Amino acid sequence: MNSEDPKVSILIPTYNQPILTRNAILSVIMQNFSDFEIIICDDSSNNLIEQLIKNEFLSEKRIKYFKNKNRLGATANWNKSIIISKGEYIKFLHHDDFFTEKNALNKFVNILDKNKKIDMAFSASNVISEDKIININRPSLNFVKEINKDFHNLFPENLVGAPSAVIFRKKCNILFDEKLKYVVDIDFYINFLRNNFKIGYISEALIGTNIGSHTLTSNCVNRETEIFEWTYLFNKINKDKKIRLKQWQFLKQLYIKYNIKELEELNEYSVDIDKYNKKILKFLLNNKISYLNILIKKVVGKF
Repeated sequence: MNSEDPKVSILIPTYNQPILTRNAILSVIMQNFSDFEIIICDDSSNNLIEQLIKNEFLSEKRIKYFKNKNRLGATANWNKSIIISKGEYIKFLHHDDFFTEKNALNKFVNILDKNKKIDMAFSASNVISEDKIININRPSLNFVKEINKDFHNLFPENLVGAPSAVIFRKKCNILFDEKLKYVVDIDFYINFLRNNFKIGYISEALIGTNIGSHTLTSNCVNRETEIFEWTYLFNKINKDKKIRLKQWQFLKQLYIKYNIKELEELNEYSVDIDKYNKKILKFLLNNKISYLNILIKKVVGKF
């Protein structure tokens, strides 16, 4: 990284939605902190984002626009944004999200500048539907202590929030798992913690995240995606084969929800059971086994 590189790379991966993208860009340009570049990786099926940049932001030299020749898909497009960025810090701002105040970026930068032992930080965020705040994602300080102590505490509840709520050091060299699109953010945060990086927290809601039918997450709530991704992530982070009741309970309930009763049924959802611990999966699918059994086995250490 040379002296001409920006302090922060604001990454706005886009897929259609020019109106929302415009709002995201404007919320960046209004920031009091100005040492940034805006990377727009456009994965759209049309040229509306390109027209937006040419028509309204041509004079904004900090914007660097890239149009993908062939559609990459959301996760690969996020990774492309990281790879081509030049900033010391990476700050995602998805095209349907925005900064809530003019000093937001400065606060994100300050937490990393002032805490050299922190490699990623996240803020609380306003969850917005139809231009109204319907929830504030504001976890407790105790939650932050718990995830820094044990990354398993991030599964299955993503209390960190969307990637737009996060800033991290590029030198950490962490990318998103392109096999995932629904639980991809949880996996990403876990990868930081697994690599002994620490996570900080800003309790102010510095980001607004829009939810609705236009979002990637809303299109992932289906049996095929949920069964594959939660099983994949569960297996990925449980190589030590220890029993964690919260995770077991969640995955067991997921299988009950989608009426998965036999191990072989998982193959129908792109779960290659030969790559998983079959003993664990059979245990989960056995409806006769209660959580008391799990506790007993955990105590006596016979699993």
